[in-house]
Amino acid sequence: PATHLVGTLFYPTPHAPAAGRPRSPRWTTWHVTRGYVAFGSRRGKEVGPVGAALEGAAATFFNTLLSTVRLPVAGVGLPPSPGPHFPVIFSHGLGGTRHAYSALCAGLAGRGFVVLSLEHADATAAVARLAGGRGWLPYEAWAGDAGSFARSDQRQVELGTAATVLAALGSAEGAGALPGLAVEDLRGAPGPPPTLLSGALTPGARPAVVGHSYGGAAAVAAASSGAFSAAVAVDPWYGALPLDAPPFTAPLSAPLLILGS
Repeated sequence: PATHLVGTLFYPTPHAPAAGRPRSPRWTTWHVTRGYVAFGSRRGKEVGPVGAALEGAAATFFNTLLSTVRLPVAGVGLPPSPGPHFPVIFSHGLGGTRHAYSALCAGLAGRGFVVLSLEHADATAAVARLAGGRGWLPYEAWAGDAGSFARSDQRQVELGTAATVLAALGSAEGAGALPGLAVEDLRGAPGPPPTLLSGALTPGARPAVVGHSYGGAAAVAAASSGAFSAAVAVDPWYGALPLDAPPFTAPLSAPLLILGS
């Protein structure tokens, strides 16, 4: 987790008609659709050949249906609007992906924030893309308290990695400041320039963390770590960690806002 990260950047950009008609990438792919189908039907439990075939057929059907759904974004390397913009890291909930909260992340970007929406490789995503073309990591069934602590710890490491990535992207070297860091368009092809966010972020700012459900618990932990400027926990799933254990008993080192429904 200290060297692996996959996420999607949302950032404000001015209207640029000279860039041509904005592409509107598909919201999902077959791998992601199958991940959602598997998460919704079996939550990480093993299935036999018949079950796997049924899942594949269902994923093909829903992926065809969802092919008409497009992300309301440009999808091309348009330059960010004049900054500086404050950085935010978004942590998805159980069974989520980096695209599941696109409306919320795009809304934050529309209000002047740069948002890095993560796809956690802790087996809590419906399916997570692995960096470097190493395939996909499916959701794994819950493993009790031990698994909960391990996944929560890994999320904190990934949040720290995300802060390092944002700092690099905002530097003069851009993606070149971190060897192996690739900037792609939403189709997965090399697209935006590696220096896309150079000079666009608030200098020296520690990012805020926003999370939903299991990601909300990660945001609570982040507020106790001292590495982030603030945290927003949306419907934090406290079952992710016992309430009598850190970070809930640790003193907060950053402002924390909890939104519960």
